[in-house]
Amino acid sequence: MIGVRPLWLVIPAFNAAGTVARAVGGRVHLPGVGRVVVVDDGSTDGTAETARAAGADVIAQANAGPSAARNAALDAAAAAGADVLLLDADDELLPACVERLSAAMGRRPGARVAIAAFRRVLPGGREDDRLEPVWSVLERMGGSPSAALLPDCPLSASGLYLPHETLESGARFDTSLRTHEDRDFVYRAARDGPLACTDAPAILKHEGHGQMTGDPGLAGVFLSDCLAFLERHREAIPPGNDSRLGAALRHYLKRYAKASLRLRRPIDRALWKRAVERLRSLNERPGWRTRRYQLLASAATVLRVF
Repeated sequence: MIGVRPLWLVIPAFNAAGTVARAVGGRVHLPGVGRVVVVDDGSTDGTAETARAAGADVIAQANAGPSAARNAALDAAAAAGADVLLLDADDELLPACVERLSAAMGRRPGARVAIAAFRRVLPGGREDDRLEPVWSVLERMGGSPSAALLPDCPLSASGLYLPHETLESGARFDTSLRTHEDRDFVYRAARDGPLACTDAPAILKHEGHGQMTGDPGLAGVFLSDCLAFLERHREAIPPGNDSRLGAALRHYLKRYAKASLRLRRPIDRALWKRAVERLRSLNERPGWRTRRYQLLASAATVLRVF
């Protein structure tokens, strides 16, 4: 149960001087919080100074990505015997966060990970009233860790509560993945026990602050990591989910083709072939729109060359 051990709020941050103080300020909603730890991942905009001024302890490292930043804090928390609540530097804790996470852990005895359901805050400050359906997916699957592998279970590393026992078991983020690392982490961390999730929002996720998802140039990274994720966990995904997995993969394939067209970058033929073969294994096809974007991108690249 939350509160038995010291609780650390862990926030990886890269060039987040404009938002990190709000994230650190969420400690007022964490009864018994031991530390707020901001891992400054090689920022150049004064993120570390802003975090310290807001009351956080700062771990500084050369830029290595959010997974490496999280792992640095998880190592320190494991050594200190603490539990961890992860938060992104542009997100915000709601006042009932700990209460809802505690209730979620109580509903799933032996849970290795608890997930805070979230509500999105759109650019301009308007809240999206829809509750992300993490809770409903987990309920349908009885808290099975395999729920983390399904595309309709919208997971984020932000809002994960990790008991000390989970940290002691060696649960860490895979630094080779730039996307899908949250799903991969949750599944691996929870294979020996059920997943817990709040049944109401516990954090606010603010959009429009330069997340990777907003960069069309990284569409190839999303596609490649999606394939790596599917290949790694294919046998553990519950039967009957091929069409949903195929739809998710087709979405990444289409986005990659559109980004290649927009940026006039050549299609990585090996990556494309790998994705299409994986779609076929799921009894799916790329679809004519995706194929059209791919052909147009190839034509645009040729025209640019000449």
